[in-house]
Amino acid sequence: MSNSSSTEQTDDFRWDITGFTLTDSDVEAAAPPREAEWIPAVVPGGVHESLIAAGSLAHPYRDFHERDSRWIEERSWWYRSVVDLPDLPEGRAFSLTFTGLDTVATVWIDGAVVAEHASQFRPLSVDLPRTGRTAEILLRFDPPLHGLPQPQGPEETVRRFKEMTGGDREDGQSIGDTVSDDLSLTLRRKAFFSWGWDFAPRIPSIGLTGNVTLEAKPTPKITHVAWESVSIDRDIATCRLTVEAEHLEPEDRLEFRLLAPDGALAVNASLPAGRAVGGGAITVDVEVPHPQLWWTRDLGTPALYRAEVDLLRRENTEDRRELAVGIRTIRLREDPDAEGGRHCEFLLNGQPIFARGANWVPADMLTGSVTSERRAHLLDLAREAGMTMIRVWGGGLYVYEGRRLVTPARS
Repeated sequence: MSNSSSTEQTDDFRWDITGFTLTDSDVEAAAPPREAEWIPAVVPGGVHESLIAAGSLAHPYRDFHERDSRWIEERSWWYRSVVDLPDLPEGRAFSLTFTGLDTVATVWIDGAVVAEHASQFRPLSVDLPRTGRTAEILLRFDPPLHGLPQPQGPEETVRRFKEMTGGDREDGQSIGDTVSDDLSLTLRRKAFFSWGWDFAPRIPSIGLTGNVTLEAKPTPKITHVAWESVSIDRDIATCRLTVEAEHLEPEDRLEFRLLAPDGALAVNASLPAGRAVGGGAITVDVEVPHPQLWWTRDLGTPALYRAEVDLLRRENTEDRRELAVGIRTIRLREDPDAEGGRHCEFLLNGQPIFARGANWVPADMLTGSVTSERRAHLLDLAREAGMTMIRVWGGGLYVYEGRRLVTPARS
């Protein structure tokens, strides 16, 4: 099958790349097989999703097909797309960003290796040299555990865990049997539940689990915005705004606006970005008069402000970020109590809160199939059940689409 590709423009200088195709090979092959059969790749998604969509794989959640998919983690998988490059203004070049690479990936552009990557949790950005009107993007995903040594020391921990999870499953195996004896998995930056857990089969996800984006650079760019409540008095709140940016010049500046929950302008400020020339973080404390505090729904209203940050160069807005933010303080109270022990409670805006919550585990073994809408729906269900706190389980994923899993809007 020949490649079909397209770019979907998301703003003036950003395009989503689609049209990837997929095939497999022996482990760490130098190139895809010449007579390989290429199938359409599901992106965002992964190898499993693509094979299921092509009718080549029974869904591993049904019957005992989990066992039938085990071979997938023992092959190398190739993604390919030929991209039509848009025209760019003078002085701009292309960069290519992969928001989800799962997990051991090598990236070629027009036949040259440009990057190697081995973390499920971090995105990857590479320069895309323009040598013509098109560019071929080729990726190889190798088996996640291939070539890793066996660490010394954790054998006893694994043995005890298997004993603790020794309940029987319907297929006659104990739950502990789903946990891998291959201790090299502790050396890979990949969610631990990939290899089986008490709630999960062993179906390690592989492939392009996030969007692939073509961007124009070196336009100054905001890469991250963070908001933190520092202190709250009766009539004023002090909050800390941190903006990370790159490709800055001395005359660049940031325009910051904070809109109250009713849409009224609460704060308006101009910040010189030149103190972080090139790239870096700009941090400033912001005073918010008469703050409307964020509360859990059992104690009040989860009031949300809207923070807007514009990056300007010569009065032109080059980049913009918006995010919902709450003004609230939270601390864990652990001082001695009257019975000789210690308190263990959270204080929200100085008020005790009863933490009713749940443990968030990944919504699907096929991590590239979980949409923002599905995560939002699950968090809404937790809220409707009266929960006030979500604990993100450490054996899963803690970052989705470049953002933290739980934001103030869903807390």
